[in-house]
Amino acid sequence: MDKSLSECFAVLSGPGLRVLVQDLPFHVGSGDSALSGIHLSIADERVAAHHLSLVMVAETRQFAVVVLAPDGAIIDGIHHPGTSPRIPIVHGSTIEICGTRLVFGLPSTRRKQRVDCIASG
Repeated sequence: MDKSLSECFAVLSGPGLRVLVQDLPFHVGSGDSALSGIHLSIADERVAAHHLSLVMVAETRQFAVVVLAPDGAIIDGIHHPGTSPRIPIVHGSTIEICGTRLVFGLPSTRRKQRVDCIASG
């Protein structure tokens, strides 16, 4: 396994894109990463400066999306406005932001940890 992949929490991938999620919360938006703390910047005027964040819910050890932009995002085919509570996501979940489609993935070691956590919980 790629060493950098084994050290990440998750991966976001899309057409010509593969971003390792190595910090949480992980921020997605149109802002300049160096100035605004954005980890993944999408160059589209419809994307808010801070559009959404990926977080881990401590109680369940599950990843979730926090939608920050008023126009929302589409998670697994369902539109969620900016007023939505945290939206749980799993390996293979899709996140669409103003036409940019990302797929959320977990490295195989993280998928196994999640299964072990569920089995022992």
